[in-house]
Amino acid sequence: MKISEGLREDGIVVGNVYDKYGAKNPLVRRIMKGFADSLATLVSKAAPKTIHEVGCGEGFWVFEWTRQGIEARGSDFSEKVIALARENAQSRRLSPGLFSTRSIYDLDAERDGADLIVCCEVLEHLENPQAGLAALERAASGQVILSVPREPLWRILNLLRGKYIGRLGNTPGHIQHWSDGQFIDLVSRFFEVVDVKMPIPWTMLLCRKGAEAMAVSPLFKRWLHIAGGFLGLAGLFFVVRRLLAYSDQIDLCRFDAAAWVMLLLLALIYGLANILLARAWWQLLPVLGLTVRWRWALKAYGLSQLAKYIPGNIFHLAGRQALGMAAGLPTVPLAKSAFWELVLIAVSGTLFGILALPLVWGSFSMAAAAILFLAVVGGLLAIVRHTISPAVSAVLFLQIVFLTISGIIFVAVLALVQVANLPFSSAGIICGAYVVAWLAGLVTPGAPAGVGIREMVLLFLLGAQIAQADLLLAIVLGRGVTIIGDVFYFTLSGLIKPLKN
Repeated sequence: MKISEGLREDGIVVGNVYDKYGAKNPLVRRIMKGFADSLATLVSKAAPKTIHEVGCGEGFWVFEWTRQGIEARGSDFSEKVIALARENAQSRRLSPGLFSTRSIYDLDAERDGADLIVCCEVLEHLENPQAGLAALERAASGQVILSVPREPLWRILNLLRGKYIGRLGNTPGHIQHWSDGQFIDLVSRFFEVVDVKMPIPWTMLLCRKGAEAMAVSPLFKRWLHIAGGFLGLAGLFFVVRRLLAYSDQIDLCRFDAAAWVMLLLLALIYGLANILLARAWWQLLPVLGLTVRWRWALKAYGLSQLAKYIPGNIFHLAGRQALGMAAGLPTVPLAKSAFWELVLIAVSGTLFGILALPLVWGSFSMAAAAILFLAVVGGLLAIVRHTISPAVSAVLFLQIVFLTISGIIFVAVLALVQVANLPFSSAGIICGAYVVAWLAGLVTPGAPAGVGIREMVLLFLLGAQIAQADLLLAIVLGRGVTIIGDVFYFTLSGLIKPLKN
């Protein structure tokens, strides 16, 4: 059988580095027999009529199961290794159509489902194994067999046989490393582990979908879509009520046409800035093992966002949860994404308190506050990137950019109200105060979109700096700008062509 022998595609090692199935070394043969016996036991226990091997390499196991009378097929991300698998199939007078080129991240339940999905020696090669497991969970209609090298035993055995000494025994292409307990803990987040085999030096699991991860029925999906849509419309209703409540506090005659055009432009900018939050949420999802299309995330985030105006301040999260479940996403990781999004944006918002320091510490200059703010933000992003995850660092960055834009928009609104009376040097302080007030509204239970709380905190922080009448008018106009911006983003999301996750 032809093997890749360390072939690389796009800089990634594909297939098998050496022919471990045809090895003559008695120790390697004994080890491979242990692997084959364990795999055969789990396949027998699953008793499938059809098998899809994800990461099939050169096709060894697909040929073996086909020989046993099981309808088997395989897929692999590498076009080169699939070409070898097809050559191997033809040499056995089997159809090369048994093999297809496909990334694990692109698995689809309708196209790729089978009684049993086998994914052996794949996850250790992935930059995002959680996303790989989530894709397997979506595609699986029955049971799943997973195996990975058991560390540090794998490296030790490589060193004992004199291989990869310069790499401390690490096989080329292995970028993830788990002990048996670590791997079981990881997989248990996505599947119910039915059986565990420990052929030296692997960890091999037979899994099935738990009740929480079972496919959502079409009827339940329909009701979830209805619930998500209802929350969006309810949010729109409360938005209209809020605008009407503010309308008698605004002296419309005070502003000329150019000022109203500027306010509308600021609202549109705020609405588009919400895309940054949607992007941050989308980048957070893979950290929790969920992979979704960007357009789907953009639409789901926008359709649910207006529900934050419903009293309770949680219904935008509930709407997003309903839309995600309707798309087949697992419940727990989806709920975790909402929790961690709130935690991260609270951290981001807290940083802006540095810009507001001159309000409570008169000797602290705006320039010093700005320098300290930039230093802390840069340091935090670097620390998070290197100690937690580049993706989490990117989420924080996007949220900080959104909050900066929001603060600048409020400064612009206040400048329209005060015309030339607002000193440029105070812009950073006002931006920081606005974001602190925004954060206070966010973390206050029951306050829809922070209504009332944000305004109260702004009056407290800036009341001594700005004339009360001007500040109150700017606060009311600022709320109107954000509401119109949210409606604009909601409308824009509704125009996105419906797309399955």
